[in-house]
Amino acid sequence: MKISQVRLIAAGVLLGVSARAQLNVPVSSVGLAYPGISAVTISTGGSAENVLPTPFLLSGLVTQSKAWFCMDPLQRIYYNGSGLPAGSQLNYASSNPSDFDKWTPAAPGLTAARVQDLADLFTAYWPSFNNELIGGALQLAVWEITNEFNGNPFDLSGGQFLGYNNTALVNEAQLMLNSLGTAAVQGRGNIAGLTFLIDGTTSIDGTTTFVQDLVGFTPVPEPSTYGIAACLGLFAIVVLRRRTERIRLAAAA
Repeated sequence: MKISQVRLIAAGVLLGVSARAQLNVPVSSVGLAYPGISAVTISTGGSAENVLPTPFLLSGLVTQSKAWFCMDPLQRIYYNGSGLPAGSQLNYASSNPSDFDKWTPAAPGLTAARVQDLADLFTAYWPSFNNELIGGALQLAVWEITNEFNGNPFDLSGGQFLGYNNTALVNEAQLMLNSLGTAAVQGRGNIAGLTFLIDGTTSIDGTTTFVQDLVGFTPVPEPSTYGIAACLGLFAIVVLRRRTERIRLAAAA
């Protein structure tokens, strides 16, 4: 999130509900999870700038991710108060991660391995996502995963994507990235929990402008959880039926 874009926003309604069809997101529906978060300096391919690594809030979505994360820091996102006319919309053309545009031909794009990395990251740290340290660190980690060149380690201090000038956020994000290679995290994420908003555009004075691609996450219960829930549901039905039968017999006596 560019510092020059930071403004408070109001909630709105998202139009279009199909996960595969075009989604039109009113600018008034886009918010910042942590508008007061401290800035961090990032560098993508040598181009450095100060940004706010805050997740976004999108109201009215059918997929109820509690926050959304930018994948392309070279593009901007707009929201209420950002200077766009009332009623302006962000128009997302795809939810397919393979449509994520590479900012340079050497960038990895969203390969199957990178999508799994995102799922692993969110699955491991989503339960503790309740403050700006975790939220900002997750945003930095998402940028590293989606922008670092193939063959380079996920390292915010080296490679094609860098993060610095905010020790707390950068260190927390690096710990998250380091954990992706551990047995406790690697391969344990469910990619079904990911939702992507790709190829976003908006119109400014009649000119089409690209906006940030986003990823959201909704935890998917483990199969065992489904089984327990189903058993509890069946048990409740049996108890209710027996109670109803006892009441019926008592009334007939």
